[in-house]
Amino acid sequence: MELAGHLPSGLAHNLEGHSMKTKDATLLIVDDDESHRWFLQKAFESAYPGHRIYGLASGNEAVACLTGQGQFSDRAAFPFPSSVITDLKMPDGDGFVILEFLKSNPGLSVVPVVLLSNSDDPDDVRHAYLLGANGYFVKPASYLALEALARRIHDYWAHGEVPDVDANGYAIETDSKGKLGERYSKPERLAAQPAGAAPVHRTWPMNDESLLNRANSM
Repeated sequence: MELAGHLPSGLAHNLEGHSMKTKDATLLIVDDDESHRWFLQKAFESAYPGHRIYGLASGNEAVACLTGQGQFSDRAAFPFPSSVITDLKMPDGDGFVILEFLKSNPGLSVVPVVLLSNSDDPDDVRHAYLLGANGYFVKPASYLALEALARRIHDYWAHGEVPDVDANGYAIETDSKGKLGERYSKPERLAAQPAGAAPVHRTWPMNDESLLNRANSM
């Protein structure tokens, strides 16, 4: 690795062969267009070796998956995703629905959550980051460009550290005594829902002032 030659030997040694934790790593792709979903899955399969990848068609379906409702209670078939790539504009729950849900449930750990949309509207971009997106990209015009983008997204996160999580996506509690995190309360887990119940997620008013106040209070 060329960069290693410009780093202290100990740090260079730690970086060599080190990547984001990939044990049981799962990527969820959310897009209402079936053909787009297929191309996205193929591109990210090439960029994310060793990851399990599956696709869903809407934001509401993704939230049902994140909460383990209905068919998604089968975590062998639908493992909790460690990262999410989602479209923005979808009729049955848009990408903001996913971001709102995750921001409302900070105990769940999904890193990263990236929007991949046809929209380059600055307002869409601003609200995506306001709601906690880790990245926002406009969909490329060709498959080769999409594959290259998928690889860049993977490479950006490849050396990051992420929390260990349980099968339901909740970060494993750590010992914060005497550490910087001691002053923060532990996030609550989402209340268990009866089988077949609709996924529980908060709908926030989408005007700028209330959205900003809510985001700053989280």
